[in-house]
Amino acid sequence: DDGLPEGSVLTYLWEVTAGDAGTVTIASADQLTTDVTFSVLGAFDLSLTVSDGELNTTAVHSITVTPGVGFEMFDMSAISVYPNPASEMIHVEFGEAAQVESQIRIVDMIGKVAYLEKHFNNQVRISLDDYDPGIYFMIISVEDQSLIRKLNIIK
Repeated sequence: DDGLPEGSVLTYLWEVTAGDAGTVTIASADQLTTDVTFSVLGAFDLSLTVSDGELNTTAVHSITVTPGVGFEMFDMSAISVYPNPASEMIHVEFGEAAQVESQIRIVDMIGKVAYLEKHFNNQVRISLDDYDPGIYFMIISVEDQSLIRKLNIIK
């Protein structure tokens, strides 16, 4: 947000822009963070548009929902990301998913990938020295599952 127009309030809109939108439930489409449930398999694009009444920014994330038959699902809620907000370093702890290949992506509000690494460790430390302050999204993938966390970087 550029702070203009003065006194403006940010609005948020989550939408399904590709795939069968009728099979997707967005819990709070007008909030910065929300839960999204997919009731069918397939490819989807989920977009977040943020507006200050003057400027709009849209970030799109492609999601593929695949069958989960024949493998044990990891408890993605056990993954910890801290501190948040962060200024110098962010820590990611994988818990039970530690011995499985995991991928971490950090993207900015316009969808530009700022960090992309694969990991096999229980804990990952990511330096934030080269990041500008602002809101980012951290996408953590373990096998066929993904977790998206909002990351607030302050300096």
